[in-house]
Amino acid sequence: MNISQKTSISSLMHHINKGQLTILVDHALLLDLEVDRSTLASSFNALRLPFLKQMLTSRGQPQFFPCDEDALSSSFDSAFSYAMNTPHVDGLSARAQLAYQTQLAQTAVSSHLKESPPNTTPNELLGYALVHLCHWQVGGGHVIMNNAKSIDTEDMEAFRKKLEPLFTSEGFDLLPYRSDTWIARSLHLRNLPSASYTKVMNDDVLPWLIGSPHKNAANQNDQLEPSIQKLRRLQSEVQMVLYDQSQSAPKPGSFNSIWFSGTGDLPEHWKKLSLLSPSESSQVELYTHSDSQILCLHGLTQHMQNFDLNTWRAQFEELDKLIFKSLLETAKPQIILCGKSGFRVWTFHQLNPMQRGFQALKEKIFGPISTLQLLT
Repeated sequence: MNISQKTSISSLMHHINKGQLTILVDHALLLDLEVDRSTLASSFNALRLPFLKQMLTSRGQPQFFPCDEDALSSSFDSAFSYAMNTPHVDGLSARAQLAYQTQLAQTAVSSHLKESPPNTTPNELLGYALVHLCHWQVGGGHVIMNNAKSIDTEDMEAFRKKLEPLFTSEGFDLLPYRSDTWIARSLHLRNLPSASYTKVMNDDVLPWLIGSPHKNAANQNDQLEPSIQKLRRLQSEVQMVLYDQSQSAPKPGSFNSIWFSGTGDLPEHWKKLSLLSPSESSQVELYTHSDSQILCLHGLTQHMQNFDLNTWRAQFEELDKLIFKSLLETAKPQIILCGKSGFRVWTFHQLNPMQRGFQALKEKIFGPISTLQLLT
């Protein structure tokens, strides 16, 4: 975690409502992690999360919500819906429209659309998707998706402008968003389930493609077929453009494809959400809704996806010092930790004397609960 990220988190803490707060940490649980047990044990032996551990052990037993291995949505998507008290529909997380509403609707997009012909479809009928730049590695009969090398802001915008006419010709707006992600909007994206980018990372992309019958039973809807075909054609055309680009200036691990995710219509009461964190921040999001807030932490995600447990551990310890330490005495947040196959929810409730006595007796007999027990 660099200095600017630490500064951003520290400044954000002043905006936190300590009364009604949910903290949602992505890729914090080590559920079904595909590493050997000795590697896992060595990582946890060195892991120090004293403040988070103190908050969790004061809340008693967590509630676990499993997620289907074949689900299109990540456990984070499901957990966010849980935090918002909204039923979750697999593959329709509405993350793209939420990003558009909270970060783009009144800023860069307005000026962008003045420069180009506006989409003729009424806004209320448009669907949204995040467009991720990624690297597809072909071999052994599989196509594996990896994170692409980072790209600077100017090059990212140059590529967007290069691809924009292609998107427009197929009926899509392509809007600037973050350093590795754009936002697409089109009538063709309405109610079209898509697989989470983090769910597909380091996996074979073919079963997860929009419209794939292997994972995506929700897409076996005749009314969606024209949109599925149009999106697949657009993806193939973009890949050809990126392939030509990479051939002229080849770089190992450079992006050669895109991935659509975050589709789905925004639930009505999500339209009241506002984002307090900086728009360029992709690791920390602080949403506010009426008198409640949701703090989403994504800083562990990429390190876990890359099985870089040493950096993951270091980042987790930084979050413990920056966030959980400052909230330990002043707030009683609901805490949600996400893993590959589900998420756990710890809700604060005051223990009565009998419960405190039982907990003390249990610790005396079995010893204090370990970090490994909390997170696996």
